[in-house]
Amino acid sequence: MDGHRCQYRRDDHGWSALMADWGLPVLHLLGTLVITLNLVFLVDGRIFPVGAGGFSTTESHRKVFSLLTQPAMTSILSLALVLHRLAGGSWLTLAGWRMAFTVLEVNGASLSELGRMIQYRCPPFWTHKTIAADRGTIFLPTLWIITLLATPSLFTSPLLTGAVNWIPTELYEKSDNVVDIPEPGPSRGWNEHNDWDNNRVYEVYSAIGLASMATSMDFYLNETATYKRALPWLPSIPSGSTLANVTIPVFRINQLQPVREKHELSLDFNTVQSVIDDSRNPNQNFSKSGNLFGDGTDVGRIAIVHTKPWRASARIENPPPGVQENIYKYPAPTVVDEKTVVIIGMTYLDPCSPNDSATFGSFLDFFTFEYDQSCYVFFNLDYTAGVTTCEDCKVQSNGITSGGMVQVNETTVDIQPHPLVETALAMVPDVLFYTQIANSSFAPTFNNIEGYARGTLSTAYQASWNSLARRFASDSVAQTTYHRPVPALLAHLSKERVTAWCALNILFAISAVLLYVVRRRCESKAIVSPWLSAIFLDTSAVISNDTTGFCNARKADEQDEKMRLRLRCRDDGAGTDAYKHPVLVEEAMSRKRDYSPLADHELMEWRGFPGGRVENKGTNTYTEE
Repeated sequence: MDGHRCQYRRDDHGWSALMADWGLPVLHLLGTLVITLNLVFLVDGRIFPVGAGGFSTTESHRKVFSLLTQPAMTSILSLALVLHRLAGGSWLTLAGWRMAFTVLEVNGASLSELGRMIQYRCPPFWTHKTIAADRGTIFLPTLWIITLLATPSLFTSPLLTGAVNWIPTELYEKSDNVVDIPEPGPSRGWNEHNDWDNNRVYEVYSAIGLASMATSMDFYLNETATYKRALPWLPSIPSGSTLANVTIPVFRINQLQPVREKHELSLDFNTVQSVIDDSRNPNQNFSKSGNLFGDGTDVGRIAIVHTKPWRASARIENPPPGVQENIYKYPAPTVVDEKTVVIIGMTYLDPCSPNDSATFGSFLDFFTFEYDQSCYVFFNLDYTAGVTTCEDCKVQSNGITSGGMVQVNETTVDIQPHPLVETALAMVPDVLFYTQIANSSFAPTFNNIEGYARGTLSTAYQASWNSLARRFASDSVAQTTYHRPVPALLAHLSKERVTAWCALNILFAISAVLLYVVRRRCESKAIVSPWLSAIFLDTSAVISNDTTGFCNARKADEQDEKMRLRLRCRDDGAGTDAYKHPVLVEEAMSRKRDYSPLADHELMEWRGFPGGRVENKGTNTYTEE
């Protein structure tokens, strides 16, 4: 350094210099906030297609990214995390060098401590006694806090990638095609229904098969009621598609109250008893001249009490020209809102006592009636029967037949009138009887008497209406559009994971602020390019005192690592452009491995330091300046 006068370059002032010094942690913090906010407001709760994007969807009621697929979203998130980690890792490398130069200037460090700081950002474990007391109390603890705050951010990426849970769902793409759904009307089947009881028997048998639409979920009280429509022909429509403008039968049970005392019955007891003991009760007759429930013996048989018999519709008198004679009037649309009684046969050839059934479990709280060695219990029923129009019905198909089934939940039902409501209700007692015999519904029974009654009644009405709708299909059709299903995934964000990831990365930013505060006490410039600072660092004082070949060693040995170094700043100018050039010096009396620390005024320093000493070349002696 003899003869060299350092020219001060003013590249550490102004906003540009501040951003060059501290831009990486600011960029890292901005990246943390951008990623967090995008995940919370743009990803969470949104639906992403699995396949190619770009399709049109009418699902405005759901948050849909129609142009960005789930694989693309995952790739974008991965890329953002890579760039975020790159900024963090670059800063930690730079911070390691700055920490090393700061410790060298303020505290001094051995070669081993210096290596740990640069490679692992690990500060020294104790304060050197030559450091001023006011600095030593908080200096190294602050560096350790910086390290502990910054390091966890390196391992947070898995925390965030696991925060996005992808839940399978579907989107629906509108088809350009339409579907024709036959509608019931005054057809030939309607006339035969009124003329011949064997046609009505066929309609009952058809309903028994349709009762298999029910699932076990339809018989539990804690499940939302569903209503179903069987469609005999759905050409080339993928399973899972949705149809609009579909009429579906609805049997809403407003109240089903167990009868605990005889006087609680909502109908006269004689009317109710006649369903049990009168095998020719006309009010329960639809397909045959008899009351099927009165002849039944099966445990679990169920009946809904009708107070008026079914009768054939009146014929059209004086039909207009072009209308066939001897045809029957088609019913007017109606909604039935009624209160009645439901009867369930709990045992056969078994008395009511001890009010326990192997099929249903205990029925101790019910009012029981015993007839012909069989036991019966009762419910008061308040129901509303009609239809609803479904605008978003999902097609369920087994993929074997061309037909399918659509359903709607009770929560979306608006009951409307329909011509087949009263006829379907008249048909329900026969369907209830045969459905129980055939076990078409596979209804769960044990400790589930009320759920069994609810599910069985609703299923019987829906099966009856569907059977009649098929039987009376006319030339009238309802044209409806449909939407094809598109595989998709719903993004569900784990708020706890995102919060933890964001918090750990904010701690990273706080560590940079603490390092900025620590650096303010240093006279040397903050390192921006570590390689440049390392190349131009003045190490002449250390090299000139070397007698062991340390200056050309490829790695430090055990003795070298104990050598303590300090960074001293030499005044290399005057006035506003003065710069204190950093010089690396050794805190030791000699190179004889005597590394006992000295006071500041005893340090061997390079020329230019007041009170320093200069080595006399070749004599191993020192001269005071």
